[in-house]
Amino acid sequence: MTPRQSVAVAPAPSLDTNRAATAEILHELSLPLHPLALEQRSTRAVIKDIAIALAVALVLRLPYFRGRLFPLNDGGMFAQIIDNIRAAHFVFPTHTTYNFLDIPLSYPPLGFYLGALCTVVTGQSAVSVLTWLPLALNLLAVVVIYFIAKEVYPAGFYACLAACCYASIGRSAEWLIMGGGLTRGLGMLFASVAILLFVRSHKCDSMMLAAWSGVCVGLAVLSHLEGGIFAALSVIVLSVLLPKRFQNLQFSLLAGIVSIAVVLPWVIWLYRHLGFGPLMNAAITGGAYYAPLRWIPLSFLAASIIFAVIARFPYVCWLTVIPWFLRRSGATYSAAVAGLCMVWFVNAIMVLLVRRAAFFRRWRDALLVALALTFSLQFSGLPQVRSDRLADLRLNTRAQVSPAELQGMQAAVQLAPANAKFFVFDQRTSEWYEDMIAEWFPYFTQRQCVNTAQGREWLPNHAFFTAVDLSAALEFSLSSGVVKILDKLQPDFIFVAGPFDEDHETIANTLRAYAKTAPIYKNSEVLIYKVERQTLATSGAEGVSTQATAIRAEPPSLAAARVGQVLVPPL
Repeated sequence: MTPRQSVAVAPAPSLDTNRAATAEILHELSLPLHPLALEQRSTRAVIKDIAIALAVALVLRLPYFRGRLFPLNDGGMFAQIIDNIRAAHFVFPTHTTYNFLDIPLSYPPLGFYLGALCTVVTGQSAVSVLTWLPLALNLLAVVVIYFIAKEVYPAGFYACLAACCYASIGRSAEWLIMGGGLTRGLGMLFASVAILLFVRSHKCDSMMLAAWSGVCVGLAVLSHLEGGIFAALSVIVLSVLLPKRFQNLQFSLLAGIVSIAVVLPWVIWLYRHLGFGPLMNAAITGGAYYAPLRWIPLSFLAASIIFAVIARFPYVCWLTVIPWFLRRSGATYSAAVAGLCMVWFVNAIMVLLVRRAAFFRRWRDALLVALALTFSLQFSGLPQVRSDRLADLRLNTRAQVSPAELQGMQAAVQLAPANAKFFVFDQRTSEWYEDMIAEWFPYFTQRQCVNTAQGREWLPNHAFFTAVDLSAALEFSLSSGVVKILDKLQPDFIFVAGPFDEDHETIANTLRAYAKTAPIYKNSEVLIYKVERQTLATSGAEGVSTQATAIRAEPPSLAAARVGQVLVPPL
């Protein structure tokens, strides 16, 4: 008989071996959450970390300003409110004169008072203050995020990297360093301080810190309502995620009571002077109108809960909850938490790489920094500035009003009476939240712009939706549709600011044809047309007068003389 051959069989790994390997991986993943054994952080080291984070933030933010002392994108209405506060000797006005709409000021007032105070202290105009103050608030928020990261990652290296990741995410600055970032940025700053104080109250078992956290939540509400929501939501979520939940519940309840006490005087003022109607009008313009909730956030939340339990990193749950409550600006406020989570995820990648190839161990820290910043910059972190004006208007949400457009606005003041109505058209007309020209025009000219959407969210009868839908309809209308829109708005002047792409150039040509007059002003980017209407009376069939409207062309003699590029009648 043939002798039976023997086969060597490798023993199956035991359950204890698998458990030990899993425990080792989880230990390596949690290393950033523990202080380094030999690290002694001095004040100088902390200052160095903060300087690095601020340097990263400045490198990614300063190119947008192009060396000009002028706000990015929006802020025209805020500049008007600041001027209104100063004109009222710092008594908060019930309405703003912006765009002659008599807009009720149900907006939280703290940011406007800060802006008005800065104009008094520095002697600068509201426009200048709206250039540097939002940037300064955003940089302060980066510093606060660093200290929050220090509570999560005691090692200074990881805390500094988390702050740099936050500064590298595009939405950490996009809507916060614009002119309108005066209120959004201040709300973000106070919300960050509230979170920091609450986390420290948890670690130090300090009710005093919890109370101060409530003060900052209230100040966030008084700066920007969404910033207040983010602060309150974060305190509640962290009280659930962190250990000692019963104590956390007590602290969050105390913070809530204190925040209500801080906000209550403004709420009483609002109810007595304006009621809650304007606030409700503004509330319905957010939420699902901007970002309808889909199944993706739900699946992301479910996955984050499972991940948090297995990987013992609960902060990812905090990240996934934010879009549920901040549907319009969730990305802006999520950036702060995303910076914290980015460090953990990249560290997890490095743990797996090092376990597979020892070569990566030597360059572990350098690769960790490179991967973390690279991933963060993928979220629109790199400056989108373009030298070509049209490309800049298409890609750069933080573009500025150009000098030529400002000259055109100055000309409009000279050419139009104070009660004139303008229709302003530019490359961004259909994107009202980026239409900086239509927003700044009423402030610089003190003339009404009939198609400016900003400020209408506080008005009744869905005035905001009407303006937004009209701007969107303009882009998709044929020539006859453009004429119908203009007939409805009845502008006295048309302000056309180029350059345009092909589709918008077609609309601009329709506007020029509608005016039926030669431009009364022209520069390298701006054309201003005067629409003159004359009512003609004719006899009806039974002697009843009927009226027809005709647009009168400008006589050639009025187009003969020029002062610069402004056309004026000859002497």
